[in-house]
Amino acid sequence: SVLIVESLDRFSRENPFKCVEYISHLDKKQIELHDVDKRLIISRRHSNSLTFATMIAERAYEESRLKSYRIRKGWDKRRRMAKGSI
Repeated sequence: SVLIVESLDRFSRENPFKCVEYISHLDKKQIELHDVDKRLIISRRHSNSLTFATMIAERAYEESRLKSYRIRKGWDKRRRMAKGSI
């Protein structure tokens, strides 16, 4: 079986360790993960694919954390402005 994703960074934006857990779960069920964007097949048959998947997961996670931080700061500023404290 195969799970096809447009891009692995859309598969999970959780901590890379959690993403590897998901991939391991798929592997136990003998399901390959195909990343269309990177043309990457993540499975035991492709020995270094997990290394690439982990790097992609790390980038996605850090990007998600940064966006979350920026959004939170923006909303905090809007709240302060609404209260008249700026």
